[in-house]
Amino acid sequence: MSKKDLKNYLESLEKKDIIKIVLDTYSNNKDAKEFLEYLVNPDIEEKFRKAQKIILEEYFPEKKFPPNAKVSVAKRAISDFKKFNPPNELIAELMLFLVKQICLFIDEYGINDDPYYDIVENNYDNALKFIYQNKLHKKFKDKIIIGPFHNALYLNELLMEIVLNYDDDLL
Repeated sequence: MSKKDLKNYLESLEKKDIIKIVLDTYSNNKDAKEFLEYLVNPDIEEKFRKAQKIILEEYFPEKKFPPNAKVSVAKRAISDFKKFNPPNELIAELMLFLVKQICLFIDEYGINDDPYYDIVENNYDNALKFIYQNKLHKKFKDKIIIGPFHNALYLNELLMEIVLNYDDDLL
């Protein structure tokens, strides 16, 4: 069904029928419930903290051990957060928070496997691209280098490579 078809259908209904549809959707769909609650009470900071908590719990859970450390879960938290159309600064902050948690996880557990470095590199690259594409680099200049990370020199080289690939007017 297209948006136009849906719009035509909803316009043909009475107000009480539309309210019933919205309430049924609220009751039967977790994502719709969260969205409608946000629509009524828009608190983007609360959504930001919730996404941060999901990421943190994935790498440093309070109750279970060992941690799952699934990047897909953490990235899903960022993706879900983006659905609320937050300011780009908060998205960038969350992306860097993910990289920091992965780095802390690697450092905490002494992981020395290339796939984890690739994960850090890819997520760091994505965060930096997002920051520069949205012209947030001046705001985040103090947060770009993230540690503790025993391969920080490599990440610093990666940062320079990314910076050099952007137009001079962004710098």
